[in-house]
Amino acid sequence: MYLIQKLGLKYMKTLETKRLILRLFQHEDLDDFYAYAKVEGVGERAGWFHHKSKEESLSVLESFMRKKDVYAIVLKENNKVIGSIGLHAREESDNVLELGYVLSKAYWGQGLMSEAVDKVIEYCFEDLELESLTCGHFLENHASRRIIEKSGFRFVAADKYYSKNMDQEFAHRKYVLNRERYNRIKEDKIVRNMTQEERWKLFPITLKPYTHDWQIWYEEMALKLKRSLKESIERITHIGSTAVKGLVAKPSIDILLEIHQDTHLEAFIEKMQDLGLRYQYQESNPKPHMMFTLGYTSKGYAERIYHIHVRYLGDWDELYFKDYLNEDDGVRKAYEKLKLELAVVFKHDRIRYTDSKTDFIKEATRKARLKYGYIYALEDQR
Repeated sequence: MYLIQKLGLKYMKTLETKRLILRLFQHEDLDDFYAYAKVEGVGERAGWFHHKSKEESLSVLESFMRKKDVYAIVLKENNKVIGSIGLHAREESDNVLELGYVLSKAYWGQGLMSEAVDKVIEYCFEDLELESLTCGHFLENHASRRIIEKSGFRFVAADKYYSKNMDQEFAHRKYVLNRERYNRIKEDKIVRNMTQEERWKLFPITLKPYTHDWQIWYEEMALKLKRSLKESIERITHIGSTAVKGLVAKPSIDILLEIHQDTHLEAFIEKMQDLGLRYQYQESNPKPHMMFTLGYTSKGYAERIYHIHVRYLGDWDELYFKDYLNEDDGVRKAYEKLKLELAVVFKHDRIRYTDSKTDFIKEATRKARLKYGYIYALEDQR
């Protein structure tokens, strides 16, 4: 309880979202509380039996009011209490709270709990200045798992949870969200919520002369990837314009990361995110439809920018194109001329800049394949 006492009046202040008000419970909430707490399957997901009487709900409600560590979730449109979300000081650390929540069955599937959780997370890191939040769910509670993962928590352990109320042990998954990860997610949201026009203005097409630093930056990231994901990696290659000596380029390091077919993708994504990389699902890209980026901030480009293209091992055009430009000065110079012209015309239009290079790249890649043969092809692709 020391942490709660230290936080004082800041602790459990009333919060508001687009559709919800989060405030401390009151005696007047009893009818609403009992209405959802008596429904079978609601409390059982959180480790307590559904309530059998209004007296039972009153006892729990008064406990909430006494401890002052649980918010009532109030729906603005009807001023009805539809659930609860609590912040509990259960860790030994002075700067950690545990998040727990329950929502009326009548309001499942509407994104309301995600809305409440996101607001409470913001409050914990911005107002309470916590270092970490913990959260968990029973193994079979897939809906809660989606909320937790969507909110940015990272899975840390599979353990057992003993419910004193139910006198039963449950398989349980525990998650943590720390300040560093929260700040990274916050920054990503700012960029993601920008309009396309805003993003293009913030991240213009900027070409710079070749520097050997780009190769060093690639090698440093490649080493991090190998250390973190060595069991998943088939091949890792520096591709794109920064991999071509002497070529002007956008100073973003493109990496082709080819992984085993049996890679556990969920664990893979978590490890990539632990390296500070932002995950993007891209359906138009080859399987497993993944790309990771680093270096795009709400203030513009960072010093180092990475695009990591994740695919299964294959005979990819980018490998041939990179080799061809490195070997043929005439093709490299023609490509550079095209890039410089397009960068002026499409400085704030990344899509048209990229699309306008397509014909050149396809023709150069065709010639590269004729020249080199199928040097990157797997046996069944030759």
